[in-house]
Amino acid sequence: MMDYDKITEHVGEMGKYHMCVYVLVLLPSVFVGMNMLSNVFNSASPKHRCFITDCDNSSSSFMESWVSSCIPESNKTEFNQCQQYEIISNSSYDHCPPLSNTNHLVFCDKWKYDDSVYESTVVTTWNLVCDDSWLAPLSGSLWMVGVIIGAVVFGDLSDRFGRRKIIIFSIFLFNITGFIVPFSVNYEMFLVVRIVEAAATTGIYQTGFVVGQSKRVFCGTGINFAFAFGEALLGAMAYFIRDWRNLQFYLAVPNVMLIPESARWLIAQGRTNEARTLIKKIAVFNNTFVPMDLLDDDLGTDLDQSNVTLHLHSTSSTRSSRKVTVLHLFMNTVGYYGISMNATNLQGNVYVDFILTSLVEFPAYIFCLLVMNRLGRKKPLVGCMLIGGLSCVCTVFVPEDAKYQWISIGLSLIGKFGSAAAFAIVYVFSIELFPTVLRNNGIGLSSTFAHIGGVLAPYIASFSSYGRAVPLLIFGLSSLLAGCFAMFLPETLHQKLPETVDDAENFGRREKED
Repeated sequence: MMDYDKITEHVGEMGKYHMCVYVLVLLPSVFVGMNMLSNVFNSASPKHRCFITDCDNSSSSFMESWVSSCIPESNKTEFNQCQQYEIISNSSYDHCPPLSNTNHLVFCDKWKYDDSVYESTVVTTWNLVCDDSWLAPLSGSLWMVGVIIGAVVFGDLSDRFGRRKIIIFSIFLFNITGFIVPFSVNYEMFLVVRIVEAAATTGIYQTGFVVGQSKRVFCGTGINFAFAFGEALLGAMAYFIRDWRNLQFYLAVPNVMLIPESARWLIAQGRTNEARTLIKKIAVFNNTFVPMDLLDDDLGTDLDQSNVTLHLHSTSSTRSSRKVTVLHLFMNTVGYYGISMNATNLQGNVYVDFILTSLVEFPAYIFCLLVMNRLGRKKPLVGCMLIGGLSCVCTVFVPEDAKYQWISIGLSLIGKFGSAAAFAIVYVFSIELFPTVLRNNGIGLSSTFAHIGGVLAPYIASFSSYGRAVPLLIFGLSSLLAGCFAMFLPETLHQKLPETVDDAENFGRREKED
């Protein structure tokens, strides 16, 4: 079988051709980052209280002077969000507040929302509060269900039909659904369209771009930089666009990407003539030369693509790597997305906190670039997860007084640093552990189970109603467990990327012998 690693030594590991394709891959990653966490703002639940018919109107504010006469306090600073005193006498607005029975409470049938932070969200549009409050985080959970669907469907399709076709289709689907979402007429329609949109983002993001061995860390981490930039850009856009329909409309700005097929994938598929033609074009574009004897080697694959999923389960090396990768990704996904979603529950400005939580990923990825080619993958991965998890757990000991909020925010940022760095490392890890013929399918299956953690994250973030530190405690424990699981992964630094199932098996045996 043609050795693509040897070919890259001649054609160039990161020439002009690779840089052009890589930039095209980065651009959609920004849009994916913007949309992946848009539920943080679209589905935010602002402060609310009962709408007092005799007093409230379209121009009344959330905190009127008469509110305390109609609604009981739930604590010293906030009013009950779901109940009001029973009104026993009707009066005109001029005689507000109405006479109320302060010994008897009734549930709201209409609500007034505080619009000082959010102009409108899906919560205020469809009144997803009080008895229906469980529906608000459901949009974030079902988004992750869409991610899982996309991981299964597009991971397998990209291995069967190639990266180029699947990415183009995914972008088309993403653009269409993104423009439909703002015109949702009910919450059910909103959820269904968002699931499809989430699946499309996975088809864009998970389809790997593999370069030479020395450039894997740089390129893998660069994808994460683009994703984090998209998250920070989301926070800035949400600050200026506080109506969820308008925000979603701008998030759906069309993006187009046309990329060539992967030469490595063509080789793995045994598509001889196409692989040779593409390699020659790359060499010309990079002003390099590939010896003909390398191109004349037999092409082929030892894998029947109709049984690609079976091979993931039947080979000991891929099965072992998959189990550990899934367990780690599950725990890390809970922490990574959970900390981001919980940023708006911290005591500072919700937009500033979210942007800081996104920007802290940049130093995390710089750290990865500095250490991954020196210390390997496993040691930094374990260290980041343990330190990040411990920081989140420590928020339990921080008083909830506002003057200590900077400590909680700081510990949360350290937790996000560790979780983000771990994600960048495991992204490269996933690409390196699976052989070419199983790579996208293997990553897809791993992502399928791992994103169950993402399904849980929105509801865990909503536990802040029981205490601001409760979500971070759970996220911290998840990160600590992920760090422990990472200890069982093999080191891949300076290892040849496996092309076939046999290569992966031999790689696993070498790791055990070492």
